[in-house]
Amino acid sequence: MDREGWFNQLFTDHAFPGVPADFAYASPHYSLTPTILHPLMTARVMLVPPTTAPVRRPQVD
Repeated sequence: MDREGWFNQLFTDHAFPGVPADFAYASPHYSLTPTILHPLMTARVMLVPPTTAPVRRPQVD
């Protein structure tokens, strides 16, 4: 059963509906991806404890 075959064919055969549809589909990704990933990455940084081993720095004479 191919329910969306005609729809895909319409967008690939004609640029007029395809270009605006591609733009409308891709545009939210540019704003939603950072909006979702930034809090997740920030929470990960806060949830992961720092290493307990002391940092060894070379002595400068």
